[in-house]
Amino acid sequence: NKAALDFVGHSSAEVAGKGFWEGRWWSLVPQTQAQLREALGEAARGRVVRYEVDNGSEGGRRATLDFSLTPVKDAAGEVVLLVAEARDISERKELERQREEWTSIVAHDLRQPVNNLNLWLGVLERQAQRAGCELTDGFEHARAGVRQLDRMISDLLDASRLEANRLTLQRSATDLAALVRGV
Repeated sequence: NKAALDFVGHSSAEVAGKGFWEGRWWSLVPQTQAQLREALGEAARGRVVRYEVDNGSEGGRRATLDFSLTPVKDAAGEVVLLVAEARDISERKELERQREEWTSIVAHDLRQPVNNLNLWLGVLERQAQRAGCELTDGFEHARAGVRQLDRMISDLLDASRLEANRLTLQRSATDLAALVRGV
């Protein structure tokens, strides 16, 4: 279609009669072309295929595309046509990258004062022990608050990683009864 041809900087005469995967914009990165050929095979077998792909034109314009292939079947159930569709989601992906970067910076900047508070609470605790003084409830509340802030910062980072599909799970045995009591 015209939008796709405008994106890659080609005329319809340049692509007429060629396999979809043979377009020069697909062959700029061999892995992209191989991924497309595999997707075409899946779609030809009747499956809807959808994935994100980084692609570009020979003019140097890069884009992240939400790309899909939808098979159209005849009355007998045979695939007779594949409908290719691509949406440029580059702007959204850049905003996601910026949000991830911002979250990381904020979490780092928040963690610094929390670490300082934790450090000074440790110093106060050691001084109180040396002096033979008992710590007040206020001290324990401050220590609990610092732990809560640290968990919140970790949760913020985990949420960011989860949205970006970069969260790795670390499985371990858990005392469920103790966890429930703690909550």
